Amino acid sequence: MRRNWNGTPIPTDQQLPTPQQMDSTARLVAWLMKEHGITAVTKIVGHKEVSDTSCPGDQWLEGANWKQLLHGKIEAIRQAPPHPVYLMLMFWQHGDQWAEADWRSAQAYIAHFRPATTFTPGDGFAARHVVIVGGDAGVSGQDEARLRAAGVDVHRLAGANEAQTKAMLDALVAADTPWPGAPRIPEQPRGDDTLPADPPAGPDEWTVPDDYQPEVVRTVREAQPPPPQRVMVDSLAPSRPVTLPNQPGNDEAAAFTLATADANATEDAR
Repeated sequence: MRRNWNGTPIPTDQQLPTPQQMDSTARLVAWLMKEHGITAVTKIVGHKEVSDTSCPGDQWLEGANWKQLLHGKIEAIRQAPPHPVYLMLMFWQHGDQWAEADWRSAQAYIAHFRPATTFTPGDGFAARHVVIVGGDAGVSGQDEARLRAAGVDVHRLAGANEAQTKAMLDALVAADTPWPGAPRIPEQPRGDDTLPADPPAGPDEWTVPDDYQPEVVRTVREAQPPPPQRVMVDSLAPSRPVTLPNQPGNDEAAAFTLATADANATEDAR
């Protein structure tokens, strides 16, 4: 992008997607490639490569050459294990508000089962089993449905109030099952490919103060775009925005748009 939303010029060295936008785009494109049988990352092209436009910017092929950066991220994601985490415990976070009471209620569960923990729904795509703590006013039903559609085994623990939710968590610990009806959890390797199972560091091992802001593993949620012949990166088109959820310390949601290349335009460009 050459200009900001208000029309002011953007310096050349800043005409790049944010790290969050780059990660979101790479994950989405990697998913599209898998869905539509695209095996060569060289088929991922910019809008300007198939049509008379400057999109997605001067730095796509020259200067910073973020096409190459994007291709590298896509390949890294494609080569990663699909579900490196066996069990993930998911809490809600909306801006500055987060599931403080549920986090405290879950400490016995975390100590017993040692799951990965997150406050970001998109992290669940890396897990085989996700246990959501709290009702859909926290982690939404839409996020839950997306995880299920991606093949993740999802369970939700939501009592009528926080005390009932804690009782449900404690009952699972007593039964030695991480979700209702589950087998006993197998021992998991503690290698580098497993997300940290420890809770965020606090003043002591299991207590978190009221003003503590938890660390989260930053990923992005997947989207459901239409099938492409080629995947075309387009940072200017107003259609089909992929909006990243707000992250802690980042009050503004980032957006990045993908467009699909017209089959005729693709053929003309060859």
